[in-house]
Amino acid sequence: RQRKAPSGKNESEKEVAEKPQEAKDEKKEISLEERKRKYKEYNEKVKLSEKRSRYLLAGSLIFILANAFMSTKLWNKFGYYLKECKGEICSLEGVELDRECGPWDTNRLIYVRIPKTGSTSIHNTLLKSTQPNAIPVKSLGEWFDAVPNIVVDYIPPMSTMEGYIDNPRKGLIPSERMKFYEPIAHKVVRPGHVYNRSYFEGHIFHLEWAEARGVFKYPKVLDNVPGVRDFLFPIPTIEELKKIEEISFMRKPANRLTSMYNYDRTMARTQLWRENFIEKKGDKSFEECLLDPECVQTNELRRWCSLQTEFLCGLHPDCNRPLTEKALTRAKNNVQNKILFVGLLERLPESFQILE
Repeated sequence: RQRKAPSGKNESEKEVAEKPQEAKDEKKEISLEERKRKYKEYNEKVKLSEKRSRYLLAGSLIFILANAFMSTKLWNKFGYYLKECKGEICSLEGVELDRECGPWDTNRLIYVRIPKTGSTSIHNTLLKSTQPNAIPVKSLGEWFDAVPNIVVDYIPPMSTMEGYIDNPRKGLIPSERMKFYEPIAHKVVRPGHVYNRSYFEGHIFHLEWAEARGVFKYPKVLDNVPGVRDFLFPIPTIEELKKIEEISFMRKPANRLTSMYNYDRTMARTQLWRENFIEKKGDKSFEECLLDPECVQTNELRRWCSLQTEFLCGLHPDCNRPLTEKALTRAKNNVQNKILFVGLLERLPESFQILE
């Protein structure tokens, strides 16, 4: 008995030892099958995702092609129309303009708003003519230093500072000038609305629209597929650019400068901005400032006195500050030959009669 007892004990220990091994093998089998099942589920999800992506891509392509060839609205955005006039004359009288008939009126009118020349009142008067004739109105913003600026160290409310960039030095950098030119050219030449003829306004310099074609760029590889190139990257024709006209109004320089000097200290932008401006530029009266050489230099009165010349001269290298006789000559030439109309604030009724 004593001899058998140890033997029985060993057998029971062996059984106990075998059980964990069986459990491990079983667990391994379950784990392997679980992994296979999960891997299969993962593959199915990947395949389903790929199928969905293909369907989404195909649907997007169908949608784009459908809009490109069936929707006139997309063509309207680029100034092209699928339906041509068959002998009829398209009416250009406001809302009577046939939306299905082309080519449309591609005239553009730009009001070059020189600050403190009555531009707000004049703009509001022009708006009264655009509304009954269904002419869209768009703002072109403001040139970097069209008005006196200071470099501020606070974040002003966007509603009061929209269009202003407080960095006067940017206006002298050629690359920054081109950054300003490009979006304006795209806005004016290809306005994204139904009525193609448009009225634009902004504190912007005169622009050479004959050179505007240079800002419309496209990948050169598309030269092999001109149809796609002309649809995706339409380049304006010379005839279209000739229909872009500019108007402006001027004011006696002394009166304009006085108005601007006082406005910046009493009504411009926000009270906080005016306080900063006065702290840096002084709060002398305009007459006192004229008699103080340091005040004249601090407020750049010589430069602001010639602002109208700078606006009408444009972005040509001859127009860079400090202005010279070349800038004045170019500004006069632009007024005589390139700008459709320039009125005078001091003779506003007569100017409106001529403009009308």
